[in-house]
Amino acid sequence: MSTLREILIIQSGAGEVRLLQVEADLHAGTSCAAMPYVREATSFWSSRKDNEHTPLRDQTVLDALDAFITERGLHGHDVIFVLGGSQVSCQYFDMPPLSGSALQQAVTLKLKQHLHFSVEDAALSIRTIDSRNTARKVSVNKESLAEAGPLRVQTTAVHRDLVDAALTFARHSRLNVLAMCAGPDVLAAAAMEFIPTSEGLHAVLDFGERQSTLVILHRNIPCVCADLPLAATDVTTALMRPIISGEEVRQLDEARAVELRDTVGIPEPHAHIESLNLPGERLLPLVEPFLQKLGKQLTQWLTFATTSMKCTVEQLDLVGQGAGIRGLASAVSVRTSLKVESRGPLQEAMATTGAAGAGNKADEIAVLAARYWRDLPDLIPTHIRRAQRVRRWRRGLAVCSPLVGAAIILLAVLLARVDHSLRPALDLRRRQLAETEQQVANFRDRAARAEQVRELQGRFEAFGDCTPHWVGVFKELSLLLPAELQATEYRAETHNGTYVLTIQADVMSDRAGRDFDEVVSQTLLMLQRSAFFRRVEVVSAQRELSVTASDRAGVLSIQLDLAYPRTGARGRA
Repeated sequence: MSTLREILIIQSGAGEVRLLQVEADLHAGTSCAAMPYVREATSFWSSRKDNEHTPLRDQTVLDALDAFITERGLHGHDVIFVLGGSQVSCQYFDMPPLSGSALQQAVTLKLKQHLHFSVEDAALSIRTIDSRNTARKVSVNKESLAEAGPLRVQTTAVHRDLVDAALTFARHSRLNVLAMCAGPDVLAAAAMEFIPTSEGLHAVLDFGERQSTLVILHRNIPCVCADLPLAATDVTTALMRPIISGEEVRQLDEARAVELRDTVGIPEPHAHIESLNLPGERLLPLVEPFLQKLGKQLTQWLTFATTSMKCTVEQLDLVGQGAGIRGLASAVSVRTSLKVESRGPLQEAMATTGAAGAGNKADEIAVLAARYWRDLPDLIPTHIRRAQRVRRWRRGLAVCSPLVGAAIILLAVLLARVDHSLRPALDLRRRQLAETEQQVANFRDRAARAEQVRELQGRFEAFGDCTPHWVGVFKELSLLLPAELQATEYRAETHNGTYVLTIQADVMSDRAGRDFDEVVSQTLLMLQRSAFFRRVEVVSAQRELSVTASDRAGVLSIQLDLAYPRTGARGRA
């Protein structure tokens, strides 16, 4: 039984919306799925030429597209949107081994440097790509992060207005949105499958009609994905410039320029062009500025990839509609010093998509989306996906409800019989469960008490760490204070979080003959040399004016700042 289904592919590009009716196998994987086949393709053009404008916002285009769907009776079909243009950005970043929201925040911050519109206005899809060429969501196994190296992150950002416009049209035209993806991601997925793995860099340039896309692979994993504002239309425009042949000046219209591009392409200098009766050297000045721009942009991106990956580019594959332009591959090869292949395995695979059946090779990327849509970044908002699942569940319940009702009745009868046989054992298990719950509750109480004890112990340890060791302080004082000094009072307090010890002492007269000033000076010098005290300050020093029977020569008060951590400094150490 055939599993082929007809689906619609709506491709939005620079000023054009293209509708394709495709036969594809939606239930087979990419490894065994046959290439889709295009039954019919139709273009709808927007009158606006603004690069920032999306044709899905052009009401004239939408009315024509809806009328076509109504005329062909395509309402209710599955549709895949392939979005492209300046409002679509596909980036590949090498990120640290993060996971979850941390990785998503880091990628978002880096993405802000590459988008020309606000990242808050973008619909994002962030996935990591491993060495087996498979993409997965942002979540990563935390146990393997320590052993993992840098993560290759695939990031797709599309302006939310473009996504909303596509969803609004699908709802208005009663189409079931199967997937929404970016055109560059489709090219990257195809390149990962068909380009052979190599140790160096392998570049793929999809040279389209109005826009080109460059994908660079490193060990068969994309590292660069960039849109180039140069395409086959630029070759046509270049050939429409005035052709100077002696005193004669010729200028081709667009139709003749397109014909000349498709038949002659980039001519050799000594080739003779029969349709114009001119040598090729007369046409080369027309296309040379375009070739220089193309070579410059390719060189910049290839240099960037070479510097980032620290390896050289081995080959450039030219695919897409522009791959058939004669002489383009050799011209690019001369200007980039690379081996350029226009008939590589990817180009051969794209040629079998069936797009040729519609008479337009520009449909290749859109048709490949029908093959890779399950593996591509999903740009449909989460709430839309949730609503689609709910509708499918409701539809399934409506179809299966009679069978489910009969099954429930049968199951109820069987359970009633089982209940009678299991009731004694169930009562016993309930009693055992109650005892187990009581034991668990007791264990939780003991665990809570143990936690409180540990918390109090931590507080005591913190208090002890920030409190001076008074035994050591007094031992130090007993060694440093001279014999003439007799302490009468010790007073400890804190000032601005610093412990301060104030000593009130009597200075006794010495038989050896040291006077009051010498004793005070010697005391200060000894205390200042001690590592126990940060600062020594004399509060008061008063000499006795008359000699008393107690032999007291005077009174001395000293303030010592202890060299201990400030109060509360334990958590900051």
